[in-house]
Amino acid sequence: MGRRLVPSQSFGSGWLWLGLLGMGCGWAQQTSPANDTSITTLHVYTNLAQVPTLVLTKRHEEMTPVPPAQFRLSIDSGPAVPPTHVRVEGDDPISMAILIDTMVPKSELLPQVQEAVRGLARGSLGPQDRVSIYAMGCDLTLAADQITPDAKSLENAMNTAMATWAIRQRKASRITVSNAHTRACKPLWDALSYVTEKLHQQPGRRVLVTISDGADSGSNKATWWTVQERAQIESVAIFGVLTTGNADPEDPFDSICELTGGVELFAARLTLDQTLQELVTMVRHRYILEFPRSDDFKPGHHSIGVSILKSNAYIRTTGVTFPVANPKVLADPTTLHPEVVAPEPGSRRVLSPPPN
Repeated sequence: MGRRLVPSQSFGSGWLWLGLLGMGCGWAQQTSPANDTSITTLHVYTNLAQVPTLVLTKRHEEMTPVPPAQFRLSIDSGPAVPPTHVRVEGDDPISMAILIDTMVPKSELLPQVQEAVRGLARGSLGPQDRVSIYAMGCDLTLAADQITPDAKSLENAMNTAMATWAIRQRKASRITVSNAHTRACKPLWDALSYVTEKLHQQPGRRVLVTISDGADSGSNKATWWTVQERAQIESVAIFGVLTTGNADPEDPFDSICELTGGVELFAARLTLDQTLQELVTMVRHRYILEFPRSDDFKPGHHSIGVSILKSNAYIRTTGVTFPVANPKVLADPTTLHPEVVAPEPGSRRVLSPPPN
């Protein structure tokens, strides 16, 4: 798998992706003249980035609110500067995808997962949010696509998602799935990559919740590195819900969660409901850090680091994508450029992918 990138506990690192597509134009408005007199046209250009930032204790628990003035961010290891604005995410609309790995032998979470997901309708998710549900076996089943998370809709979706697993459970042998079959048929990276791509097409804050053991075998379209890279570019935070952690210090699933702005959480059969509720609360309590993009930013991958003064908190950022400045606009003498203080990029760019 190669090297694992693990930011320090008091420093959250992520990616910015600056693309030429769109060239920075947010919208333009022009008033039709009533006669032949000249008019003024107002154009507004996008140059403000918003970075969702997860802040927890070192034990991955909720912590006391952080004063906005204590946040610092840097681009490509440049000077650390205060964000322009900091706020709590709160009730921003969430587009959540829940990926359920049904190929975990004798999982203690799967018998409880239907009730736990239905429980998200009890105040955690609201009418402004949308939920998609996928069940992963050897194939990937879409059980619900961007539904409103009310109790009945979630119940129907989970009945569909878990139908095949329930049939296996009713077999006289009581064997969910053989270990040999599981090892040959757990394309977790492929499933994560596909769901991330679909989630990117949705509005709102994008979150992918994966209920799995974090193990992959059989993926032939994606690697753990390409999964986290796609999620960073497409602003998707990936959270894992497992029963136990992987002792391997280079656990790829844990790396995916950390490098996309999420975290691994652990649950038992009787605590899965509470864990999912806490996960949504974590998302609601993320901080949104805003800063302007400078006009001389170059397209491509850039690293962003977030720190908190005098803190050793667990900080993880979700990747963001926004357009670079349009050279034609910059050269237009009729364009008024606002005086903004943008973070000065450093010289340290994102490293190339490690060998698989």
